[in-house]
Amino acid sequence: MDYMAFTKRGLLNAEFFITRICNGKAGETMMIVGDEGTRSETDLLSVCAKKLGLKPFVVDVSAYGISRFTPVDFEPIPALKAAAQASDICVTTCLGFAKILGSAKEMDGILTGQARCFALWARNIWEWDFDFEEIMAMRRRTVKIRDLIKKAKILHFTTAKGTDLICKVGEKNMAAIYEVLAIVPFFGEVAIIPNSGTVNGVAVIDGAATGYISGGGVRRDQFGQREIGMEPIRLEIKDGKVVDYSAAPLHKARLEEFLHKTEVLADQVDEIGIVTTTADISDEYQWRMWDDGSHHSRSFHIALGNNTSERKEIIHAKAHCDFDIHDPVIELDGHVIYRDGRFDDEWIDNHA
Repeated sequence: MDYMAFTKRGLLNAEFFITRICNGKAGETMMIVGDEGTRSETDLLSVCAKKLGLKPFVVDVSAYGISRFTPVDFEPIPALKAAAQASDICVTTCLGFAKILGSAKEMDGILTGQARCFALWARNIWEWDFDFEEIMAMRRRTVKIRDLIKKAKILHFTTAKGTDLICKVGEKNMAAIYEVLAIVPFFGEVAIIPNSGTVNGVAVIDGAATGYISGGGVRRDQFGQREIGMEPIRLEIKDGKVVDYSAAPLHKARLEEFLHKTEVLADQVDEIGIVTTTADISDEYQWRMWDDGSHHSRSFHIALGNNTSERKEIIHAKAHCDFDIHDPVIELDGHVIYRDGRFDDEWIDNHA
């Protein structure tokens, strides 16, 4: 295939992804998982990778239950997992790594990006117009914020709509903390798994909530189901557990269904996720990764679940629902590190 068939911007975007994010080198193998909906994008990636001297190969999983805008009924295939693990770089443009690897636990183990397994927002890669250095700065920022939280004491989140949430941090107060840099190229997150009893306050959920019940999330913002204009969900949290809540009747019913979906009540704070990207293009294209409308760039999320023990090797409990809270002010030990859609990168750089 002739790489001249693709746009100049598309080739630049693919080269940026392969060389800067994947750290791809000539001679390395690169497995690209695609389907009928991402065929043009996987063609572009493979042609660019070959042009750069890598050894790419494409696995098309369309026949196994993946297609554009339809539910996924893919069952794990051991040979696919073996090929992913044997490759220097593995990229999926259509299929979650939990399906490729066979378990959510193994997927959580690669979310830092260090294993060079990436979930790529490949849709329309030939038209993306963004600042490469802004993305790389975000990736560095994510690691620095992770390190700062490890040695801090208190994270404080507030919003104009009434969120006032305190989380004790520092290594003794967290089961784990991870940088989430395997969802690329635009997204970054610091995921905190707090110890039991370390989160207190009120969370006012004005964004989407993503627990997979009743065929979708608790509070939806996907195409055809725009619900975030409704009354926010209000969670009152004491010692890491929800003790009271209110919501519009529709959302309240779904929330109660989620809380009781497992034998152990899913009412504990399972995670706090700080979204570290400030690139607007993240929200423009993020619907392909999160078509529920969650994980916006100007937000953080608090997740509920059935976190009954320290899960140092994973982020997500068996029951896990992310609740997006938009436009927060985030303080770390009394210093504002985020306000009005921007991080205080100078302070973060000087203190990390």
